[in-house]
Amino acid sequence: MKNTASMNRIDARLQDLEPGSYRYHVLEACKKFKTTWMQLGEILHSVHRDALYKEWGYENFEKYCSKELGIKHATALKLLKSYYFLEKEETSYVQRVKSEPEDVEQKLPDLEAVNALRLARTNPNIESAQYGKLRKQVLEDAVDAKDVKKSIRMMSEQTAETKDPEQVRAERRMTYLKKVVRFLDAAKLEAMGSRFLPPQIIDQLDDIQVRIEKELDLA
Repeated sequence: MKNTASMNRIDARLQDLEPGSYRYHVLEACKKFKTTWMQLGEILHSVHRDALYKEWGYENFEKYCSKELGIKHATALKLLKSYYFLEKEETSYVQRVKSEPEDVEQKLPDLEAVNALRLARTNPNIESAQYGKLRKQVLEDAVDAKDVKKSIRMMSEQTAETKDPEQVRAERRMTYLKKVVRFLDAAKLEAMGSRFLPPQIIDQLDDIQVRIEKELDLA
């Protein structure tokens, strides 16, 4: 991920910062990205949620990642979403990684594999039993991302062939509603941290989310 220029820039920035500061902590984690992407994902989640990049002189999260960390915006979003997915869906796994890093270091799944699992979670053509197999491949066996994606593609194609159009449409609707709920969750979180929206609009977003969640309950 890093080229020499990016690493040199990070090293130079570290020399100008207080070693115990959170900004220093983020840059250190960025240097170790290859082996500790989960740690960096967790830290970036906090930086994004609390808009800490503004305190450090950056207009937005994208510019902070690009100029200070040397990370492309797409990669930063993948880190955020993949970590948040694990934190929400695999809480016990994340806790184990944090408490026993030496036991899981050799089998820690890479970012691309976890991102593929995250997308499979809301794929209407991936059934529960199939997802369980994918989960084992990624979190327990640390299967290469290329092979995980191949498994997802094969499972999805097999399931799609056996479903009638009405079932497919209903599942796509469910997937869409879930995506909207997740989007509203993220939007409210950022709005509260950045104060870009007044409280009454955030309340309106919350009302919309509740109504959509009722649609999910009725489906």
